[in-house]
Amino acid sequence: MPESFKMTVKNRFSSGLESGNLVVNSDPVHQAWCAIEQQRQINPNAEPSLYNEIQPENPIVIAFGTPPGSLQGQEGLVSSKDFAHFEFLCNKSNPVFCINEAAIKLFQSHYSDLLVLKNKQSCMDIDNLVGKMKRHETKLLIQKMKNWDSDNKFNDVKIHMAYLEWYKKESKDKGYGYYDMYRKKEKPADVKVNEYKKKLMNYWEDSVTEIEDRPKLEEGAYLRLRWLYGGTTYRRMVEPLHIADYYKDGGENYQTEDGKRPKHFTLLEKLHQEKQEQEEKKKEQEKKKQETQKQEEKPESGPSKSKRKNVGSILNDDSCFWARVEEALILLKNGGLTTDDKGKLKEFEDYVWIALKNYAVSPEIFLKNSSFMKWWNEYKGIVDSSSSLSHFMKNGGPKEYEEGKFT
Repeated sequence: MPESFKMTVKNRFSSGLESGNLVVNSDPVHQAWCAIEQQRQINPNAEPSLYNEIQPENPIVIAFGTPPGSLQGQEGLVSSKDFAHFEFLCNKSNPVFCINEAAIKLFQSHYSDLLVLKNKQSCMDIDNLVGKMKRHETKLLIQKMKNWDSDNKFNDVKIHMAYLEWYKKESKDKGYGYYDMYRKKEKPADVKVNEYKKKLMNYWEDSVTEIEDRPKLEEGAYLRLRWLYGGTTYRRMVEPLHIADYYKDGGENYQTEDGKRPKHFTLLEKLHQEKQEQEEKKKEQEKKKQETQKQEEKPESGPSKSKRKNVGSILNDDSCFWARVEEALILLKNGGLTTDDKGKLKEFEDYVWIALKNYAVSPEIFLKNSSFMKWWNEYKGIVDSSSSLSHFMKNGGPKEYEEGKFT
């Protein structure tokens, strides 16, 4: 058999390992096979017709009877793009599949009869089938998450993250902060960090791709939340290191140019934001239920007391914070600021101020050798002295912030 034909056949029929478990363990598949066998036994020479095998049990299985030789000349395959009604069989990994041409013609010739039969089914029948599929998929999801928790690779991930935590502390003691210490790459420890960064990125790229193909089932919400928490911590710790490499190599516009920011960072951030939005909606609903509560009894707005208390150990909420700093430095480095440049610098200043108000950045940004302080020392001669950030920086704001006393 020619190699090109082998490849074509493989691409047409392979639906991926993720479909395998569902197929081999699926009751409807066994029921369908029994229906086909029984249909053949009833009248093997009958013209193509419908046969209702299982009723009133769920699901109702339809078998098509075909006489010998009726499929000759119809052995070709039809792409799913060329016919409707089977979109639910597609997923992200397998957006297109092929079905035997004869089977499609039989289906189309009896489509009106199938619609009538479908309308006879009660909602209970459909819910029963959907429920079975959800339970099966949930079992797979929960098992996957349990494996994720005990996986040897994940144990390595925890070790790598612990090393980065140590590196972060060591860098702070040297007055740099781990972003700038890594950017300089002057010591063997920096090379080791680069090795761990690559391993962590490989792990999470695969993990994000896999979880993205999974359905969002309520039954697996708790385990999915734990996974997202781990992914968010990873993103906030590791993406700054990736950004440091990017700008050290002369890169620009990390966030705005397509393809510059790795996709899995973007997806992890999107999932985190969606979770935050859900929590905000939940809080709003709870507030509406407390209509009789007095204004002074309502919870304080802004950052939590816990966040202020532990500000010394936090990571930047925005994992692209340092990319924004680098872009602001590039504007100042170019010299001869245009009106547009000044507008962008003012936007960055406002962004930093909001982040400070929300305790959303690490106090490491104020270390004397940090890139942020390099930016500030150049920008303070340009900024309006009456601005909030200017007042904060010149009147002991960084120290108050580090102590959690800034409000």
